[in-house]
Amino acid sequence: MRFCWIPLLLVSCATAAITPTNLIENIPGRTTVSLDGAWHVIVDPFENGKERFFRDAKPKDKSDLVEYSFDLSPVLNVPGDWNTQREALMFYEGPVWYRREFNYHKI
Repeated sequence: MRFCWIPLLLVSCATAAITPTNLIENIPGRTTVSLDGAWHVIVDPFENGKERFFRDAKPKDKSDLVEYSFDLSPVLNVPGDWNTQREALMFYEGPVWYRREFNYHKI
């Protein structure tokens, strides 16, 4: 009978250890920046972006091969889903890369 109680005890201890707590203090007193609004997006059906889109590279000259541009890409609103914002994406299931530039100041 002891062997049955030990696994149950371990499970209950592990569950108690991951109980969320309020680690961030004074949330209303913090300066916040809303990131809602228009974001530039690149639809990536062939999953090519995981190796380079996050770099947001710009061509250095005319011979430099950069086949994407967030600056020239269409926008989608955040929060929101892409399926209802653009008819061509209604049934799309795959990666979409979002980019929005904003300024922040370290306190």
